[in-house]
Amino acid sequence: MVELIETPALDHAPLTIGSCTMTVCELGQITQVMPFVGKDLAVEKKLGMQLPKPNRVTSKGDATLQWFGRRTYLLMGVDAPDGLDAAVTDQSDGWVAISLQGAGAEDVLARLVPVDVRGVAFKKGHTMRSMIQHMNGSVTRTGTDHFTVMVMRSMGQTLWHDVKTAMENVASR
Repeated sequence: MVELIETPALDHAPLTIGSCTMTVCELGQITQVMPFVGKDLAVEKKLGMQLPKPNRVTSKGDATLQWFGRRTYLLMGVDAPDGLDAAVTDQSDGWVAISLQGAGAEDVLARLVPVDVRGVAFKKGHTMRSMIQHMNGSVTRTGTDHFTVMVMRSMGQTLWHDVKTAMENVASR
């Protein structure tokens, strides 16, 4: 019988180049939540938090609820409660994320995403689904110079490489 060994999608030590540091994020439990039609209030009540508006994130305690598309949200950090009036899918093993922080983080992301991530347009608590180089992913601003970037698990090594290259390019200016 074959024995499978669980391995992380990304297993890198924190990397600092120039003014930016990239680290692997542990997102914990990730559950996709798609409320049934007319059940938004029931889902909010059960979760104990409001569903975020498009391109926004809400948090309460250890729970983060991230807009992830039309009527689609990712519940991260906690288990989804039983009896939720929504289509619920475990996505925990499907995504990988990195944290990018530092004074040059906006400049690094400007080389990777076709969206304005400067603080005047993309504030803390904003999130977006976008292309990250050639990969579908998500970028969320979690602080002044701090972002979380998510891609599908199979693209984790490519994300690490692309962000590292962008960090080197920004640092060489």
